[in-house]
Amino acid sequence: MTAFGLLCNFLYALYHGILGALNLSMWFSAMCAYYIILGAMRFFAVRCGRKAGPAPDLETEYFVMKLSGVLLVMLSFVLSGVIYVSLSQNIATRYGEIVMITIAACTFYKITLAIIRAVRQRNNPSPLLAVIRNISYAEVATSVLTLQRSMLVSFGGMSREGIHSMNAMTGAAVCVFVLLLGIYMIVRGVKKGELHMARSKLVEANEKIAEKVTSAYKHIENTAVNSYTKIEDAFVDRYLTRDGETVEEAKKRLKNRDSAEK
Repeated sequence: MTAFGLLCNFLYALYHGILGALNLSMWFSAMCAYYIILGAMRFFAVRCGRKAGPAPDLETEYFVMKLSGVLLVMLSFVLSGVIYVSLSQNIATRYGEIVMITIAACTFYKITLAIIRAVRQRNNPSPLLAVIRNISYAEVATSVLTLQRSMLVSFGGMSREGIHSMNAMTGAAVCVFVLLLGIYMIVRGVKKGELHMARSKLVEANEKIAEKVTSAYKHIENTAVNSYTKIEDAFVDRYLTRDGETVEEAKKRLKNRDSAEK
């Protein structure tokens, strides 16, 4: 499911790049770069999960979470700059009905996919799945902003000042949302990573203690057995051996005699 979402992410980015080139739109060109970066983040997370296999490396996963959080924070500032330039220069382009239907369909598809993923994975503690979900949330938020901008310009019915205010408020909300997602991922990655490292060190210390205790027990056991063997050999040598007979031969003879008597 994530691989399919990754493919759609890059196709959607390519679509925005084509729209930006055909319409000379700074917004769609910026969105193309934005979705490519989100797609690269998702690809990195999926790649890390596939390399880990059935036994995930939590330390690496939390590092991916922190790195993705930093990238989202950076993207929020870049996105705010693009929105500011777009609003200050009143950059807006009307689009045809087919383009608007495509944008709306993709946006609602992403919203539905994000909701399904959130419901299915709500009890899964995997850091990588949390990273992929948060990337999807950032993508959905920006798609909603793109849809709003395009609809207000293409369908009309609102004054220029009203469109400016709506785009400004929604743009600010999206930037803050992406920023908070990034900060949340950084904080969670740091805290959970430190907790995992502390637990790993505790487990390692317990294993070393158990190893030392086992080694000490084996040493005591071997010492006791060797001491008993020496005492037994001394007793056999002094009282039970016959002329010219070694201790081992005497033990063997006594053992055979006991077996015959039984």
